[in-house]
Amino acid sequence: MKKINLLFMCLIVLSLRSQSQTMTDVNLFGCSTFMIFNENNILIGHNLDVPMEIPGMIFINKRGLEKESVSFVQLLWGATDTLPKLKWISKYGSVTYNPIGCELIDGGLNEAGLYIGEMSLNENHEYAVISKKPKIASALWLQYILDSFATVDEVVKFVSEASVDGGYIFRWHFFVADKKGNKAIIEFINGKTTIHQNDDVPIELLCNNPYSNDLDSLKQYKGYGGNRDIELKNKSENNRFVYGAQMLKFIKQNPAESNVNYAFDILKQLDFGITKWSIVYDVKNMKMYYRTSKCINVKHINFSPLDFSCSKPIMMLDINKDLPGGDVKEYFVTYTKQLNKTHLEKSFSCIEGMKEEKTFPEMIERLANYPETVKCK
Repeated sequence: MKKINLLFMCLIVLSLRSQSQTMTDVNLFGCSTFMIFNENNILIGHNLDVPMEIPGMIFINKRGLEKESVSFVQLLWGATDTLPKLKWISKYGSVTYNPIGCELIDGGLNEAGLYIGEMSLNENHEYAVISKKPKIASALWLQYILDSFATVDEVVKFVSEASVDGGYIFRWHFFVADKKGNKAIIEFINGKTTIHQNDDVPIELLCNNPYSNDLDSLKQYKGYGGNRDIELKNKSENNRFVYGAQMLKFIKQNPAESNVNYAFDILKQLDFGITKWSIVYDVKNMKMYYRTSKCINVKHINFSPLDFSCSKPIMMLDINKDLPGGDVKEYFVTYTKQLNKTHLEKSFSCIEGMKEEKTFPEMIERLANYPETVKCK
């Protein structure tokens, strides 16, 4: 039992989750994603928040790769799965941010301009089980979507075609957007799928509560139906959704001021002292900008010179690597199993005593082996 508890603890830290969170916990574990869409820009911003440094990689993923689904209960616990497999060939290349290794992503943008990212869901989370359909690890499900689709409509139609598996620990909901400004929020609440799409997403922002709950809470504030003041300088309360909504409202009224710097300003406002990664995708210009608490210089990756063909190797870069600001393409290195395995060991060793557990090497080997099954078609 001790081994299982330690493994659970490590996964909770890495995925920024806990099985039950109080309001105090929400101040410690929280992520935010938003979209700015107007005639000038399409910008998607994301904060990853956790009260400790977290390892991570940026991956340049290739099109034309042949893949097969696997569940988290298989990868993490070594369980067997007799359900049918989802098989696909990646149609689009992508640039993603990954805390737990190659193919297992937290979010990213593909070359068609589709973004998807996850955040923890604090209340009533339970993935829908779709009878006789493939079961796929939630982090791989995200990669499948970037591999396969160009629009939000395509993603929404696919949701009922596979069961998402969080391995008993990854309790996520998802923000999706495309280059035409379409957006959707996908949630799994009490075993049922809930999708908010386009007009049902009046505030293009997702934090860690069910989206409808945050919309209801916003009605207490001035400008949204209530009488409470919104004080952006007051960070005594973690009102990330309220603060983000107010800053998005400003930019809708002043679209000429929307730019990458303003997107980072929103992310800074939503930082309550524990943001470790801040990421902005400029979808119109197809660039990824990012900074981390370990290296605050804003760096970027330009999609246009990237070779997404599978004849070229997958490339990877330590997201926390101390680099000067600017284009970081030259710092990427070729993916190898050993590099990925070393990163996985570093990630899962964040909990004292985890590396000494007897099950640790087998779990790392399973996670490291999966990308080796991916081949150029």
